[in-house]
Amino acid sequence: MKNGTILGIAHIAYLAHDMERMMEFYCGVLGFRKKFLLPDENGRPWIQYVEVAPRQYIEFFYDYKDLTPENSFARMARLDRLGPMHLSLEVQNIRALAEHLRAHDVRIVTDVTLGDDGTWQIWFEDPEGNPIEFHEYTDKSLQLTT
Repeated sequence: MKNGTILGIAHIAYLAHDMERMMEFYCGVLGFRKKFLLPDENGRPWIQYVEVAPRQYIEFFYDYKDLTPENSFARMARLDRLGPMHLSLEVQNIRALAEHLRAHDVRIVTDVTLGDDGTWQIWFEDPEGNPIEFHEYTDKSLQLTT
């Protein structure tokens, strides 16, 4: 794919019913950084970009009740389709992360477990119930050895 080489994941997008709570969680608890806000064609907030790491983002779309298929927001967000299954993020110390999440009363779905891929993982939910998985790679993680 010479010039069309894929470099990595650019972003994942979620619809946010309560943007303030989502920003508190993703920026306040997880430590990500608000990057920029895009307005819609009417000047209302449309997409809040959050930086996870350099060149890696999460897009949070505002959930307006008056959207119709003619709105660019509705066309772009494809509100008629299922959303992402989950977001997975790599961490250095999964047990320290688990303690941090517990200290912030985050709903943890699973304990730290070793997955079939040889990677430590823990699952939890953001304030709106979107599943998030954290990975800590090991020297036997298939992602690094195959």
